[in-house]
Amino acid sequence: VPVKISNSDNKIMDSISIRIVSANGTVVARNVVRQINNSNIEQMLVQVPFPLPAVAPTCLYDVIIVSTDAKGNTTERKYKVNISNVQTAAPSVCSFPNTALPAGRTVWIQVTAPANTNGEDIFITGNFEGAQGGADWSGGGNNTFKLNRIAGTNCYFIAATFSSSTEFKITRGDWGKRIQNENGQDVDNLRWNGQAVQQITVRNWSDRVVLAPPALPTSMIQSGFVTVTVDLPTDYSNTDNYYLVRRGGNLNDRSNPLVLVTGTTRKMVGKVPKDQAAEYLVVKNVSTSIGVNVFGIQQAAKWDGISNPINIALDKFSDQGPFITIPTSLFLVGGATPGGWNNPVPVPSQQFTSRGNNVFDITIALSTGSAYLILPVNGSWAEKFGGSSKTGGPLVYQGPDIPSPDVNGNYKITVNLNTSSYSVVRQ
Repeated sequence: VPVKISNSDNKIMDSISIRIVSANGTVVARNVVRQINNSNIEQMLVQVPFPLPAVAPTCLYDVIIVSTDAKGNTTERKYKVNISNVQTAAPSVCSFPNTALPAGRTVWIQVTAPANTNGEDIFITGNFEGAQGGADWSGGGNNTFKLNRIAGTNCYFIAATFSSSTEFKITRGDWGKRIQNENGQDVDNLRWNGQAVQQITVRNWSDRVVLAPPALPTSMIQSGFVTVTVDLPTDYSNTDNYYLVRRGGNLNDRSNPLVLVTGTTRKMVGKVPKDQAAEYLVVKNVSTSIGVNVFGIQQAAKWDGISNPINIALDKFSDQGPFITIPTSLFLVGGATPGGWNNPVPVPSQQFTSRGNNVFDITIALSTGSAYLILPVNGSWAEKFGGSSKTGGPLVYQGPDIPSPDVNGNYKITVNLNTSSYSVVRQ
């Protein structure tokens, strides 16, 4: 993935680090540039090696650029970009030994496993185990039925004793790690084909399912336009019509319709001309029904000049009240914070500072491997705000715990209730 850096970014920099982060906060790609000076910063193009779709599928990512100066001070910038990852891995080609079956064995089972098997042990399990010193349908883990691995590959084989009534499956040692198909669904019991060799391809493991993500329609990706994705309220109706309408313009304009993204239940997509001065609202059917957040504040899509696509999340429409009162204070609670999950939380150390216009922030030490929530009332669990991303995103009323960052440290958390969003930036 190419990332362009211009000379305006040069402020006696020591290094520039680039991270590409998925929606759940996982860093899927990174690179660092050092030995920076005025001559080499001029329109520098930094290549960030990007993994295969199994690790980083086509979807929306955060590109985070951190500049570090000679004194160790850092400046962070972040923008969103839709990365269409169509790389393909070289198909697994397994070359199995051409060896005669040992005495008493009836079939070579040859298995080609997916890349995320990572060379781990795999087993056959089925209705044959009890007659051969085990327990039928054990789920795996019995070394008698462990497959041999060809070194450095995800290719496995075993000489088995099967009959015409044999049924079996393949696991990585227990039923929680069983074979599934390309859609992440369980497969029927496998049966012996009656031949001396039976080849099987494992498309997915039940605990490591890799699915192709829903793709945005090509009609909504066009030069000179920015793609807008919209997460509709959970109670939306697919019989309604939805449109992107410029704020301040004609709310009855129907020239920018939204369409449902195939493979999703409530994500819609549209396109509007690239214009940093424009903001677009979501209108449902009629001009009096405008997309809003839980506070009743209109949610607008505004292009920042870089991100494409841009996303907005709606909680309701303006004709669907009542709405909750905008908090005047916010507090941080959770295992990732110094105060843990004790509620009420210590103040002022875990109270946000109001910056006016419904914007709050706090700088606090967060520990990795845990989570936290944002509370409007200290000492009460009745209302809370959560989210699903380690680096920031939509703020969800009564939502899930926010996962803590990958690295222990001091972080600035900024909450904007106008846009129902939050950001998490390491200090």
